[in-house]
Amino acid sequence: MKPLDFSFDVIITGAGPAGCTAALAMGNSGLKVLLIDKQKNSNSKICGGALAAYIPKVLHSIRPDFADAFHQWNQKNPVNTCLISFDRKQSVEFIFSQTGWICRREEFDSFMLELVKTLPNVTICKNQKVIDVFQYKDRIDIKTYRNDIFQSKLLIACDGANSIIRKKLLHRTIDKTQHATAVRAIYSNVSGLKTNTFEMHFLKELSPGYFWIFPLNENECNVGLGMSTQKIIRNKVQMKALLLKTISEYPQFISRFENALPTGKIEGAGLPLGTTKLPVSGSRFMLCGDAASLIDPLTGEGIGQAMISGRYAGWHAIDCFRKDSFHKEFMSQYDTTLYNKLWKNNRRRKRIVNLILNFPSIFKAGLLLTGKSRFFHKMIRKKLESS
Repeated sequence: MKPLDFSFDVIITGAGPAGCTAALAMGNSGLKVLLIDKQKNSNSKICGGALAAYIPKVLHSIRPDFADAFHQWNQKNPVNTCLISFDRKQSVEFIFSQTGWICRREEFDSFMLELVKTLPNVTICKNQKVIDVFQYKDRIDIKTYRNDIFQSKLLIACDGANSIIRKKLLHRTIDKTQHATAVRAIYSNVSGLKTNTFEMHFLKELSPGYFWIFPLNENECNVGLGMSTQKIIRNKVQMKALLLKTISEYPQFISRFENALPTGKIEGAGLPLGTTKLPVSGSRFMLCGDAASLIDPLTGEGIGQAMISGRYAGWHAIDCFRKDSFHKEFMSQYDTTLYNKLWKNNRRRKRIVNLILNFPSIFKAGLLLTGKSRFFHKMIRKKLESS
């Protein structure tokens, strides 16, 4: 058995989309990289499984053959239509100019990890939960639950919404005012399923959130709902019970779920939203993905923005070693690059959320108007598919 190495140029904590993308971005750098993850395998993730249309572009910008591999990967369902409905039967469809996908999140994570395994400079260490981090002038170390200490010159934290790195180095915990909570389950035999259409149902009881039905194939779909964590706490909402109530009591869903069967249990997770510009770096470290609170504040989609952050973090890491610069001011260039890419779109999405929250009737009337006006339909479609 090969002895475990404890010294690296870069350590990435978390082997999800952000962490794997960061590793891919450093694939031709010559840097000695450790990708460490708490899970032994790619377990089921609490996620809607939506893959944005721009994801192949992110992979192509790193290496064209990564994008080719994504297109050849057949465990994803293409979607190009979004159906948005309200409490009863009023609805509108948006047909997008680009195709996105729905997948099982654990299968996508496995796909990304297989790409990383092709890189000779990256060591993958699974089943090692990080429990502490130590910041020094010349290095940054992590400690795992096995009491192993791994040393590096630079740390990229992709360890999720409850990031230990963020808590220890930025002293920042989750802000419940900029946060959502979601639950989801996989169902089979849901009637009226269109494989090319993902559904977002804005129900009064969920405002400012929504109920979703995302097709995985002709017979299975990812079914869930998300809403403001503040509202959940204030109203003592039982999310799992609310999901079951939605599919069994709302008139438009009763018949659709009459013969439906869950293929697993209902699971939930927190969603740190990208609604505020927060520091995402410091001396010798960067945050990516959920650890950096980058989830789309309107749709709850996080995979695409996590991959964008991982790509920029990987590229900035290369620059750090090229210029031998790891101080806080230089690291903040990563923040600038990331927010230049994401902030305009997230700010726009946040305004839509505020409209839903404060003026729900105007939001509803505006969307229904798009069904009668080609101009408004085209304008709203562009807003929804922008990245």
